[in-house]
Amino acid sequence: MLQDKAELVLDGSVDLKGRPAVRKNTGGWRACYVIIGYEICDRMAFAGIWANLVVYLTTKLHEGTVTSSRNATNWTGTTWLTPLLGAYIADTYLGRFWTFVIFSCIYILGMGIITLAVSMKSLIPPTCPSNESCEKASSLQLELFYFALYVLALGSGGTRPNISTIGADQFDDLHPKEKLQKYAFFNWWIFIVFIGSLFGQTVIVYIQDQISWGLGLLDKAAVKNGVRSNPCTVTDVEETKLVLKILPIWLTVVLPSTLFSQAGTLFLKQAMTLDRSMGSNFKIPAASIGVFVPIAMLLSLATYDRFLVPICRRFTGNPRGITILQRMGIGMIIYTIAMMAAMITEIYRLKIIKNHGLTDNSKAIVPRSIFILLPQFIITGVAEAFIEVEKLEFFYGQAPESMRSLGTALYVTAIGIGAFLNSVLLTIVSDITGRHGHKSWILNNLNASRLDYYYVFLGLLNFVNYLVSLIISSMYTYKRETSEALARISFKKNGDATEIGV
Repeated sequence: MLQDKAELVLDGSVDLKGRPAVRKNTGGWRACYVIIGYEICDRMAFAGIWANLVVYLTTKLHEGTVTSSRNATNWTGTTWLTPLLGAYIADTYLGRFWTFVIFSCIYILGMGIITLAVSMKSLIPPTCPSNESCEKASSLQLELFYFALYVLALGSGGTRPNISTIGADQFDDLHPKEKLQKYAFFNWWIFIVFIGSLFGQTVIVYIQDQISWGLGLLDKAAVKNGVRSNPCTVTDVEETKLVLKILPIWLTVVLPSTLFSQAGTLFLKQAMTLDRSMGSNFKIPAASIGVFVPIAMLLSLATYDRFLVPICRRFTGNPRGITILQRMGIGMIIYTIAMMAAMITEIYRLKIIKNHGLTDNSKAIVPRSIFILLPQFIITGVAEAFIEVEKLEFFYGQAPESMRSLGTALYVTAIGIGAFLNSVLLTIVSDITGRHGHKSWILNNLNASRLDYYYVFLGLLNFVNYLVSLIISSMYTYKRETSEALARISFKKNGDATEIGV
């Protein structure tokens, strides 16, 4: 017997066997649970490595401030660029499901190698309690460690552009209720991403610091399919136009990712110089201060989704509350505030250092709590809550239907380019400010550095970027959403959907 048409998914989705998808058996939040479980595990693993990477490079492989920060952001940047490759393979050859499965296996291989690299004594330089005149890591030790990191980066390249796309595809754009659920999906997707990060930056980091780096490295799950077509039709031309139209927006969201990189590099280096005691017998790992980024983001996301969106709907009539680009613009402003907060905290830290005569002592612990860094971490988390959700929704929703993996890849590669830009800026600023006998702003001895100047520089750069984004956003015309041609949604004053007509 033929299935009742009302039960079929209206956007033409099919199951893995190519049969028309039936709504009651496929898709929706039920299908997303497996995807969400995978993503939490992935983010725990990634956050555990990313949050503590500078610490490992500094304390275990004995790299300097600029070198360790640059190497950490180069790797982070690569992990956010490889999704371009994964999106291309998914959209052109294998489809999302098989691309995801194959690259998950590569990711697991990388996790196994890196666990080996940090567990075997022969693969780690001798410990150096004073952190001075330390034996450098051998070529083999460095090569194996970085090989493992970049295998991980390759593996994540095939999973990241596809997993969130697979999740969003579980909701039918032509079904009014599921369309509204898709709006909520992007908020809650980022929410669970940062739940995983929260766990990674607390429990995993603590295990790495206090018990074993090998034990602190973990993993995974799976899910759907995608397709693509052939030569240059009118549709291909129109799709190309859509991609070209979103590229200027893509350029403006790169710099905020550079600012986010500070939470895992220079903010963390500051934390390593401060008193980390909690009580008489317990010291928190320096990297765990970064947990306040996901905490602030989670609270901001919940507040925004449950309170601010309904209030904004009353005034704007927009189901999202405010437009995607408006929300990203607010995030950019908050990022500038975060850099100013970091500048103020650093001025205070340097004042304490000067008063206690610690400027020339690179290993001195500044007699102030690590928690003086909270404002810059918390404000960074709030900024991410405004930018990250809308970046994902923008690049997914504004990309052509057949190129949504590419759209998601643009989202993650903006983060990657931002991380590389951080590496470039660190190198250039360190070099230029240290010329002609001047003291560089960024030294291996953080107590003699001038990170406050660097944070002002980043804040001003971001403000200029915000002004450019205002101009570009004012000229941008949103792609007409598929369901808007068929469905009309109106809202009561309280923001609830009250009428849906075809």
